[in-house]
Amino acid sequence: LAPQEAQFYADRADVLAMKQDRSLAGEPLALVEQALKLDPANLKALVLAGSAAFDRQDWAGAADYWTRARLNVPAGSELAATIDASLAEARSRSGAASAPAAAAPAVIRGRLSLAPALAARVGPDDTVFVFARAANGPRMP
Repeated sequence: LAPQEAQFYADRADVLAMKQDRSLAGEPLALVEQALKLDPANLKALVLAGSAAFDRQDWAGAADYWTRARLNVPAGSELAATIDASLAEARSRSGAASAPAAAAPAVIRGRLSLAPALAARVGPDDTVFVFARAANGPRMP
């Protein structure tokens, strides 16, 4: 009824994956890809694409999709916590798969300051998230 609606493709992919023992292989993945072509920010399609990447052990791909999905989810929600846990798992596996066994953990040091207009709206108990990215390389934190 709505062939050009991203949500239609994402929902159909979800149903078909459930019928295939939660496997997104084949037609479900093709539907997810179609949904993302129509709407690159579709939450369900991003989550499903992340799951498909994770299932094929593409840890970086899973983290990328879930990072994009997380941008569309309210902080503090149950879904945000679920996506955060999945992201942590993908990043952990990615690091374990690519880092040498004797590698030391990375340490970043610095000073954080807020713009005066923003500092006036932030309290001492507020949480601040800092994303560190390589100067040259992937955009993923």
